[in-house]
Amino acid sequence: MAGPVTTAPILRKQEYWALLSGAAGQLYGNHYTWQFASGWQNYLDTPGAIQMSYLEALFQTRAWYNLVPDTNHTVVTGGYGTSSSTVTVSTNDYAMAARTADGTLVMVYLPALRTLTVDMSKLSGPAVAQWYDPAGGSYVQISGSPFTNSGVRNFTPPGNNSNGDGGWVLLLETLSTPTPPVLGYQLAGPGTNGFVVSFNTLPGWKYELQSVSNSPAGVWFPLVTNIPGTGGPVQITDTNTLGRVGWFYRVRIGS
Repeated sequence: MAGPVTTAPILRKQEYWALLSGAAGQLYGNHYTWQFASGWQNYLDTPGAIQMSYLEALFQTRAWYNLVPDTNHTVVTGGYGTSSSTVTVSTNDYAMAARTADGTLVMVYLPALRTLTVDMSKLSGPAVAQWYDPAGGSYVQISGSPFTNSGVRNFTPPGNNSNGDGGWVLLLETLSTPTPPVLGYQLAGPGTNGFVVSFNTLPGWKYELQSVSNSPAGVWFPLVTNIPGTGGPVQITDTNTLGRVGWFYRVRIGS
Protein backbone atom coordinates (compact mmCIF):
# COMPACT_ATOMS: atom_id res chain seq x y z
CA MET A 1 0.00 0.00 0.00
CA ALA A 2 1.35 3.41 -0.94
CA GLY A 3 2.10 5.90 1.80
CA PRO A 4 0.27 9.19 2.24
CA VAL A 5 0.85 12.15 -0.02
CA THR A 6 3.74 14.19 1.38
CA THR A 7 2.49 17.27 3.20
CA ALA A 8 4.22 20.19 4.91
CA PRO A 9 3.82 18.60 8.39
CA ILE A 10 5.38 15.36 7.10
CA LEU A 11 8.31 17.30 5.64
CA ARG A 12 8.80 19.09 8.96
CA LYS A 13 8.95 15.78 10.81
CA GLN A 14 11.57 14.46 8.41
CA GLU A 15 13.63 17.66 8.61
CA TYR A 16 13.63 18.15 12.37
CA TRP A 17 13.88 14.49 13.27
CA ALA A 18 16.96 14.25 11.06
CA LEU A 19 18.80 17.28 12.44
CA LEU A 20 18.03 16.41 16.07
CA SER A 21 19.05 12.77 15.58
CA GLY A 22 22.63 13.48 14.56
CA ALA A 23 22.33 14.07 10.81
CA ALA A 24 25.01 16.28 9.24
CA GLY A 25 22.44 18.40 7.40
CA GLN A 26 19.18 18.41 5.49
CA LEU A 27 18.31 18.88 1.81
CA TYR A 28 15.00 19.55 0.11
CA GLY A 29 13.76 19.31 -3.45
CA ASN A 30 10.54 18.52 -5.29
CA HIS A 31 9.50 16.68 -8.44
CA TYR A 32 10.34 19.65 -10.65
CA THR A 33 13.64 20.75 -9.11
CA TRP A 34 15.09 17.26 -8.67
CA GLN A 35 15.13 16.61 -12.39
CA PHE A 36 14.87 20.16 -13.77
CA ALA A 37 11.54 19.27 -15.32
CA SER A 38 9.92 21.75 -17.66
CA GLY A 39 8.89 24.84 -15.72
CA TRP A 40 11.10 24.05 -12.69
CA GLN A 41 11.77 27.77 -12.22
CA ASN A 42 8.15 28.19 -11.12
CA TYR A 43 8.54 25.74 -8.24
CA LEU A 44 11.38 27.31 -6.27
CA ASP A 45 9.08 28.90 -3.68
CA THR A 46 6.87 25.95 -2.79
CA PRO A 47 5.75 25.58 0.86
CA GLY A 48 8.44 22.96 1.39
CA ALA A 49 11.17 25.29 0.13
CA ILE A 50 9.91 28.20 2.22
CA GLN A 51 9.85 26.22 5.44
CA MET A 52 13.44 25.13 4.78
CA SER A 53 14.41 28.80 5.16
CA TYR A 54 12.74 28.79 8.59
CA LEU A 55 14.65 25.62 9.49
CA GLU A 56 17.93 27.23 8.43
CA ALA A 57 17.18 30.45 10.30
CA LEU A 58 16.61 28.48 13.51
CA PHE A 59 19.63 26.19 13.35
CA GLN A 60 22.28 28.42 11.81
CA THR A 61 22.27 30.76 14.82
CA ARG A 62 22.83 27.89 17.26
CA ALA A 63 25.47 25.23 17.89
CA TRP A 64 23.28 22.51 16.34
CA TYR A 65 26.39 20.53 15.35
CA ASN A 66 27.10 19.96 19.06
CA LEU A 67 23.66 18.53 19.82
CA VAL A 68 23.54 14.98 21.17
CA PRO A 69 20.27 13.05 20.62
CA ASP A 70 18.32 12.36 23.81
CA THR A 71 17.86 8.68 22.98
CA ASN A 72 17.59 7.59 26.62
CA HIS A 73 15.00 10.25 27.57
CA THR A 74 17.21 11.84 30.19
CA VAL A 75 16.25 15.37 29.10
CA VAL A 76 12.64 14.93 27.96
CA THR A 77 11.39 12.49 30.57
CA GLY A 78 7.70 12.55 29.68
CA GLY A 79 5.45 13.27 26.72
CA TYR A 80 7.94 12.14 24.10
CA GLY A 81 5.34 9.99 22.34
CA THR A 82 5.84 6.95 20.15
CA SER A 83 8.31 6.12 17.41
CA SER A 84 7.57 3.13 15.21
CA SER A 85 9.29 1.71 12.14
CA THR A 86 6.17 -0.19 11.08
CA VAL A 87 3.91 2.78 10.36
CA THR A 88 4.20 5.81 8.07
CA VAL A 89 5.80 9.11 9.01
CA SER A 90 2.36 10.70 9.13
CA THR A 91 1.25 8.51 12.05
CA ASN A 92 4.45 8.83 14.12
CA ASP A 93 4.24 11.49 16.83
CA TYR A 94 7.68 11.17 18.44
CA ALA A 95 9.18 14.25 20.10
CA MET A 96 12.85 14.22 19.13
CA ALA A 97 15.08 15.97 21.68
CA ALA A 98 18.77 16.82 21.72
CA ARG A 99 21.13 18.60 24.13
CA THR A 100 24.64 20.02 23.87
CA ALA A 101 27.18 18.36 26.15
CA ASP A 102 27.89 21.66 27.93
CA GLY A 103 24.22 22.00 28.89
CA THR A 104 23.73 25.39 27.22
CA LEU A 105 21.14 24.30 24.64
CA VAL A 106 18.20 21.90 24.46
CA MET A 107 16.03 21.59 21.34
CA VAL A 108 12.92 19.41 21.01
CA TYR A 109 10.74 18.93 17.94
CA LEU A 110 7.17 18.12 18.99
CA PRO A 111 4.98 17.12 16.00
CA ALA A 112 1.65 16.97 17.89
CA LEU A 113 0.12 19.04 20.67
CA ARG A 114 0.83 17.64 24.14
CA THR A 115 2.79 18.47 27.27
CA LEU A 116 6.51 17.74 27.50
CA THR A 117 8.26 17.10 30.82
CA VAL A 118 11.88 18.29 30.89
CA ASP A 119 14.59 17.63 33.47
CA MET A 120 15.91 21.17 33.88
CA SER A 121 19.01 19.96 35.75
CA LYS A 122 20.42 18.90 32.37
CA LEU A 123 20.96 22.60 31.61
CA SER A 124 24.08 24.34 32.93
CA GLY A 125 22.30 27.50 34.12
CA PRO A 126 19.06 29.50 34.10
CA ALA A 127 17.46 29.08 30.68
CA VAL A 128 15.40 31.21 28.33
CA ALA A 129 12.44 29.11 27.13
CA GLN A 130 10.63 29.66 23.83
CA TRP A 131 8.44 27.90 21.32
CA TYR A 132 9.46 28.19 17.67
CA ASP A 133 6.83 27.88 14.95
CA PRO A 134 8.49 25.84 12.17
CA ALA A 135 5.64 26.62 9.77
CA GLY A 136 5.92 30.39 10.10
CA GLY A 137 9.40 31.05 11.45
CA SER A 138 8.29 32.99 14.54
CA TYR A 139 8.99 32.67 18.26
CA VAL A 140 6.66 32.62 21.25
CA GLN A 141 8.29 33.43 24.56
CA ILE A 142 7.16 31.20 27.44
CA SER A 143 5.75 33.05 30.43
CA GLY A 144 8.01 32.96 33.47
CA SER A 145 11.20 32.48 31.45
CA PRO A 146 14.08 32.32 32.25
CA PHE A 147 13.72 29.22 34.43
CA THR A 148 16.15 27.78 36.97
CA ASN A 149 18.12 24.69 36.03
CA SER A 150 16.71 22.44 38.74
CA GLY A 151 13.87 19.98 39.07
CA VAL A 152 11.45 19.09 36.28
CA ARG A 153 9.16 21.44 34.39
CA ASN A 154 6.21 20.89 32.05
CA PHE A 155 5.95 22.75 28.75
CA THR A 156 2.74 22.88 26.68
CA PRO A 157 2.59 24.48 23.20
CA PRO A 158 0.45 27.61 22.81
CA GLY A 159 -1.95 25.94 20.34
CA ASN A 160 -1.71 25.05 16.67
CA ASN A 161 1.11 26.61 14.68
CA SER A 162 0.56 29.01 11.77
CA ASN A 163 -0.04 26.08 9.42
CA GLY A 164 -2.84 24.76 11.65
CA ASP A 165 -1.10 21.62 12.95
CA GLY A 166 0.52 20.82 16.29
CA GLY A 167 4.18 20.98 15.27
CA TRP A 168 6.48 23.16 17.43
CA VAL A 169 10.13 23.34 18.50
CA LEU A 170 10.88 23.84 22.19
CA LEU A 171 14.06 25.85 22.79
CA LEU A 172 15.87 26.04 26.12
CA GLU A 173 19.00 28.22 26.05
CA THR A 174 21.09 29.25 29.02
CA LEU A 175 21.89 32.92 29.51
CA SER A 176 25.60 31.99 29.49
CA THR A 177 25.50 30.26 26.12
CA PRO A 178 28.38 31.22 23.78
CA THR A 179 25.74 32.11 21.16
CA PRO A 180 23.26 34.46 22.90
CA PRO A 181 19.60 33.39 22.57
CA VAL A 182 17.46 34.93 19.85
CA LEU A 183 14.19 36.27 21.29
CA GLY A 184 12.25 36.16 18.06
CA TYR A 185 11.89 37.94 14.77
CA GLN A 186 9.07 39.19 12.57
CA LEU A 187 8.20 41.22 15.65
CA ALA A 188 7.78 44.56 13.89
CA GLY A 189 4.43 46.29 13.45
CA PRO A 190 3.59 49.53 11.65
CA GLY A 191 3.72 52.64 13.83
CA THR A 192 3.26 56.35 13.33
CA ASN A 193 6.94 56.96 12.58
CA GLY A 194 8.13 53.56 11.41
CA PHE A 195 8.24 49.88 12.26
CA VAL A 196 7.85 49.25 15.99
CA VAL A 197 9.53 46.23 17.60
CA SER A 198 8.29 45.32 21.09
CA PHE A 199 9.95 42.78 23.37
CA ASN A 200 10.26 41.93 27.05
CA THR A 201 13.58 42.35 28.83
CA LEU A 202 15.43 41.11 31.90
CA PRO A 203 17.09 43.59 34.28
CA GLY A 204 20.85 43.79 34.00
CA TRP A 205 21.04 42.34 30.49
CA LYS A 206 21.76 43.99 27.15
CA TYR A 207 19.84 43.42 23.92
CA GLU A 208 20.48 43.94 20.23
CA LEU A 209 17.88 44.64 17.53
CA GLN A 210 18.83 43.08 14.19
CA SER A 211 17.34 43.05 10.69
CA VAL A 212 17.64 41.04 7.48
CA SER A 213 16.17 41.38 4.00
CA ASN A 214 13.90 39.00 2.09
CA SER A 215 14.44 35.79 4.07
CA PRO A 216 15.11 35.04 7.76
CA ALA A 217 17.84 32.65 6.58
CA GLY A 218 19.93 35.59 5.31
CA VAL A 219 22.71 37.56 6.98
CA TRP A 220 21.46 39.56 9.96
CA PHE A 221 22.95 42.94 10.80
CA PRO A 222 22.59 45.05 13.96
CA LEU A 223 20.28 48.08 13.94
CA VAL A 224 20.43 49.04 17.63
CA THR A 225 22.96 47.65 20.11
CA ASN A 226 23.39 47.71 23.89
CA ILE A 227 19.69 48.15 24.60
CA PRO A 228 19.44 48.03 28.42
CA GLY A 229 17.03 45.58 30.01
CA THR A 230 14.49 47.16 32.30
CA GLY A 231 12.76 44.05 33.57
CA GLY A 232 9.73 45.01 31.46
CA PRO A 233 8.71 45.68 27.87
CA VAL A 234 10.83 47.81 25.52
CA GLN A 235 9.81 49.35 22.20
CA ILE A 236 12.25 50.29 19.45
CA THR A 237 11.15 52.19 16.33
CA ASP A 238 12.96 51.76 13.02
CA THR A 239 12.22 54.93 11.05
CA ASN A 240 13.88 53.71 7.85
CA THR A 241 10.67 52.10 6.64
CA LEU A 242 11.24 52.81 2.94
CA GLY A 243 14.68 51.24 2.94
CA ARG A 244 13.57 48.14 4.81
CA VAL A 245 10.17 47.27 3.37
CA GLY A 246 9.79 43.48 3.48
CA TRP A 247 12.64 43.02 5.95
CA PHE A 248 12.56 40.83 9.05
CA TYR A 249 13.52 41.85 12.57
CA ARG A 250 14.77 39.90 15.53
CA VAL A 251 16.11 40.57 19.02
CA ARG A 252 19.14 38.86 20.50
CA ILE A 253 19.94 38.79 24.21
CA GLY A 254 23.52 39.33 25.39
CA SER A 255 25.36 39.80 28.67
